[in-house]
Formats: sequence, structure tokens, C-alpha cells
Amino acid sequence: MLNTGVEGDYVKKTVRECTGAEIFEELMHHLKLTGKGHEQDIVNVIPCSLPYTDAHFNNRAMSDRPPVIPRRSTNLGLIGQYVEIEDEMSFTEEMSVRGARMAVYGLAGCKDKKVIPVSPYWNSVPCLIAAVKKVM
Repeated sequence: MLNTGVEGDYVKKTVRECTGAEIFEELMHHLKLTGKGHEQDIVNVIPCSLPYTDAHFNNRAMSDRPPVIPRRSTNLGLIGQYVEIEDEMSFTEEMSVRGARMAVYGLAGCKDKKVIPVSPYWNSVPCLIAAVKKVM
């Protein structure tokens, strides 16, 4: 199901060629829920492609994205998912808020205001144990 260019196991089409009902049938097959009386006429899905969605997760270098406040900038701050924030993971609301705070505090000269640092979850033993338990 995740590889949209590969023919399905149950519905012999690629996801790109399927209707919403056919995508639902393929999903029910993978979940082993076929033949359970699921109403297919309630499926109202229009398949679409979002080719840039996975751009957040591509490998990249530190220089691929601009800093929140570009060098020599006095009135321009960049916010959103495509700025560089050290140790921050893209595609989170936390990143967007942190970037906006960094821009506002930096450009407004708020030296006494500190942006909450990124939590180092990868160094937290309880957090790693909880993650392993979830995976298992």
C-alpha cells in the first residue's frame, strides 16, 4: 500500500490506478478484514498524489536549509518547515513554533527571552525504553 507504483496483492492494480473503494478493499485485505460485511458504498475517497510531502524526510546537509534569521538580516525572519534549527525534527508543530519564536526574539532584540531548547529524547533512557516497548 505504501509503494503506489506496485500492483496490490488483492486488487490487481497500482494505488494510482485504484478508485477509493478499491483502495479500501486492498486495505481490508491487508488487515485481514475481508468478508466481514464492510459497506463499500460509504467509501468516498478521491486518491491524490502529494509528491513533495516526503521532502521533509529526505537526507540533507546542514546547508540545505536557510537559518531562521539569515546572515546580515535586520528585518527578515524565516519560519516554517524549511528552515534550519539545530537538533530539531522537521514536520512538527513544535518546530514551527520554535522557529517563529527564534525569529521574533532575535529580530526584536529580546535578549532576556529564551526559546525552549529541543528536548534530547535520544539521550533519555526512560524515553528510549518507552519507545522500545511501543515498538514491541
